[in-house]
Amino acid sequence: MDSLGIYISVPFCRSKCTYCNFASDVHSASLQEPYVARLCQDIRSIRQRAARSGASIPRRVESVYLGGGTPSVLAPRLLRRLWQVLLEEFEMAPAAEITLECAPGQLEDSVLDAMLESGLNRVSFGVQSFVDREAAVTGRLHTREIVIRDLHRVMSAGVERVNIDLIAGLPHQTPASWKESLDLLLESGVEHASVYMLEVDEDSRLGRELLAEGSRYHAGSVPGEDLTAEFYEMAIASLEEGGIRQYEISNFARPGGES
Repeated sequence: MDSLGIYISVPFCRSKCTYCNFASDVHSASLQEPYVARLCQDIRSIRQRAARSGASIPRRVESVYLGGGTPSVLAPRLLRRLWQVLLEEFEMAPAAEITLECAPGQLEDSVLDAMLESGLNRVSFGVQSFVDREAAVTGRLHTREIVIRDLHRVMSAGVERVNIDLIAGLPHQTPASWKESLDLLLESGVEHASVYMLEVDEDSRLGRELLAEGSRYHAGSVPGEDLTAEFYEMAIASLEEGGIRQYEISNFARPGGES
């Protein structure tokens, strides 16, 4: 192995999705600085720690993905600090793919500017649904209008490589509403889409409610597995027809737009 792909997890969110059991939460902004400081410490020491195990870490990097959580909520100065340490420890390939994961409505101009300075060339939006009710009942803070605005803003800033995440099987989702989300994704002009079937962890709020047969998080409105599978098959067919072809289980791209 002579090159790396680097994934950095940023566990900060402005809201916690009901179905999510990732290592992320609504933490105080005061924790961002010590978290990034520890990340920088770990990056600087990675070669020494690898050597103790008889391993070596290549310097060349082909891709960097800032995921989470919602890394776009980090303060710009912290993003710049993190990027500077990456550049000190690694050599970015000329065509390295640099991705920032964002929640619609949670990408400030100052953050976008800081990432563009760092070579950002790809943005991944966690849309999940273009239908406002479906987004709201799962804890998302955006509306369709916000999504469309942010897509235009990012593309106008020069980021040509944009991904949209959608989730099949959200509470209250129907064949008609799912088609609406797929149609709007195609209309957006993005080059890449990720489509996931809802997986409800039993330790998430929605998962606990499903087990207890409660109603606060709309567990009773989650489509069954067969219907969710139909939504997934609809996505494959609809995106293919629109020129976005499946190349991995959950990933779809226009020719040349694969991540």
